[in-house]
Formats: sequence, C-alpha cells, structure tokens
Amino acid sequence: NVSDEISFRPTFTGRVGFEKFLKNNLSIVTELAYTQRGFKTEYSAFDFSTRRIFAIDYLELPILLKYHFFQTNKFSFKIGVGPTLG
Repeated sequence: NVSDEISFRPTFTGRVGFEKFLKNNLSIVTELAYTQRGFKTEYSAFDFSTRRIFAIDYLELPILLKYHFFQTNKFSFKIGVGPTLG
C-alpha cells in the first residue's frame, strides 16, 4: 500500500507602504512586505511513512513606478513595475 499526498499550508501576507505622486497619473511606491509560502507532504509505503513541511518566510522591499490609467471614487486601473529587494 503506497500513498503520496501534497497539501498547501495556510499562509499570511502583511504589507505597509508609501506612495508619492510625481505627476497627476504617475507615482512611486515602496512598501515593506512580509510573506509566508509553503506546503506539506506525506508519503507512506508499506511500514514506512514520512511527513515533511516546506516553509519559507521572507521580507520584500519593492520599489515601483506606478502609472494610473484612470481612477474613480470606487475603481482604478494601474500598472506598476520596478525592482524588489529581499
């Protein structure tokens, strides 16, 4: 009897950031982000079984140049690009 199971673990992401408008539709954004990722796996065959948890938690510091295409009171569409440290 052999079984192999992979499942994702619940994770958390938190961010705090700052946005400075350079022009009416152009801004620079930076934020500090804490992110968790990972999964767990269980394997059993005959009288042998193993369970492993793969987890990575990290900090990111993206610096984005963001272009705002349009913005209303309830909706906006924007694109941001830039490097990330972390």
